[in-house]
Amino acid sequence: MILKADPWYDAMNKEEMERFLKEPLIMRLAVIDNDNYPLVHPVWYIYKDGELLVLSNKESKKVKIIRNNKKVYFTIDIDKPTGVRGKGDAMLIEDQKLALSLMKEMIIRYIGSLESKVSKMLLNEASESVVIKIKPRFFATWIYR
Repeated sequence: MILKADPWYDAMNKEEMERFLKEPLIMRLAVIDNDNYPLVHPVWYIYKDGELLVLSNKESKKVKIIRNNKKVYFTIDIDKPTGVRGKGDAMLIEDQKLALSLMKEMIIRYIGSLESKVSKMLLNEASESVVIKIKPRFFATWIYR
């Protein structure tokens, strides 16, 4: 479901939203910690089949929180008032083959090459990563035309 997020701007149609989500932008992923405070992390993501995929170290704070509370909030936006946000339910997938494949896809998307020093470091860390699969309850969009 795509909602209009802001009365000042238009909503994106499905094609616009999917094109936007395929750009190499940073998502801010929010969870609620054990003290009921929001924890917001900038993360790389991949959008596939209506879901958002994120990688994180299996011992990270956000993964520990998601193990107990699957509810997340996300936003992806740019300076020109355009973006996508929404609520979702997260699932943790502990599959090292999937994590490595997803890490390679993210490195190509965000860095452009698997050969850089940073790329190689990230590939080594994939073995300690878990996939966070977010199934959005809705997408709220806005676009400046």
